[in-house]
Amino acid sequence: MRLVIFLLALGLPAAAQFQQMEVTFEDTGCASCVESLEGRLTRVRGVEAVDLDAELGVVTLRLEENNRVRLGPLFARITQDGTKITRVAAVAHGAIEGNADAWVFHPSGLGQTFRLLLTGEAAKVRPESGAVYKVSGVLTGTDFGEGSVFEAAAIVAVK
Repeated sequence: MRLVIFLLALGLPAAAQFQQMEVTFEDTGCASCVESLEGRLTRVRGVEAVDLDAELGVVTLRLEENNRVRLGPLFARITQDGTKITRVAAVAHGAIEGNADAWVFHPSGLGQTFRLLLTGEAAKVRPESGAVYKVSGVLTGTDFGEGSVFEAAAIVAVK
């Protein structure tokens, strides 16, 4: 399994909450299930492109600007056949709230929040509460939903 956090150099920020995701998964051993994964994800409204590497167990999703993609239904498409999501690396825009001791990340356009853990170079940044940032990192948790942690390796203020 790759343990690479990917960072993207995006141009101007979009209003969409998540712009790109790299989802690592363990399949069930069902070849037709893995083969149908790309089609299942392509049909999700707001998904612009899907790149599936079944051999590595990685699917990369590029999301449209101003999308309203919700993580729960998106991940349900991946796991509907018993496939297990093991890691989610993502790039998102949103507001950061809190102080030096406890940060929360609110992706734009999404009611969901994530506890924010600043790691690596991001740990050197002192975000302004309420400001909007582009955040790149890894979602950690059991279901990647409410209560999950967004471990941000990079954050950039969006003006």
